[in-house]
Amino acid sequence: MANEENTKPSINIDLNLAEEVEPEPEVMEPYTLKGKEYLYDLAQKVIGGQVFTSLQVQEPSLIGSIFMPIVLSGKDDLNWMLENKIAMFYSDMADAGPRSINGYPMFFKMGFINADEMKIFLEMYKDIQNEHEEKKKNLDKYEY
Repeated sequence: MANEENTKPSINIDLNLAEEVEPEPEVMEPYTLKGKEYLYDLAQKVIGGQVFTSLQVQEPSLIGSIFMPIVLSGKDDLNWMLENKIAMFYSDMADAGPRSINGYPMFFKMGFINADEMKIFLEMYKDIQNEHEEKKKNLDKYEY
């Protein structure tokens, strides 16, 4: 019985069998331009309040808390955004979560455009806004 107490079960694992394999780096596709029609529709939806953008956020430090996929992104995704000059994030208001942060909606899915497209988007946004202002000036022509 004394021998049984000194005998401990052992497990032999040959660690040399497990070869360290470096994972293949994920090749991320380059950014695909959305197109002018898409940007025009997006500008109309922003003006109509159907879409919320990162440009509407007064405190830039909150953008990651508002557009949650940014915070949940890995290093490779964030580097991809920098390399592709992602400049504006947006999401449909219908997709806003049940909570808000400092009065801003929170989103768990989003779209984005790069800096070149953002310039076009902003021009279109201003043009559409100006069209709306012109139409407001002509409201007097309508009679009750």
